[in-house]
Amino acid sequence: VIKEIIVKGDKTISDFEGSITIDKSSWVLLRAWNDNAHSDIQDFYPYATTSPVYLILNQQPIRSKQDATYFLQWIDKVYESASQQVYLTEREKEVTLNNINEARKVFERRK
Repeated sequence: VIKEIIVKGDKTISDFEGSITIDKSSWVLLRAWNDNAHSDIQDFYPYATTSPVYLILNQQPIRSKQDATYFLQWIDKVYESASQQVYLTEREKEVTLNNINEARKVFERRK
């Protein structure tokens, strides 16, 4: 969280302005939620998010070594699980594992 906006009033609508400072290419999004249930909404904790907005600073790509490391570990777990699955054909298994390996290469380059 880089900025928090407290909504006042009945919290059904809000209009606000603000700014943030970034020191590297990043992405941001807006999240909204309520810590309590509301009888008009069939959800215990209403939550919404926008799609990311990508901010490119000085033509530099968005990179996070910490995130890349996390996803490499996650992809390794996916690969391990996928390699133990039963497939309809050997080709299906080969394509699946190859796709996972290709995804891994993307995050290796982002470290």
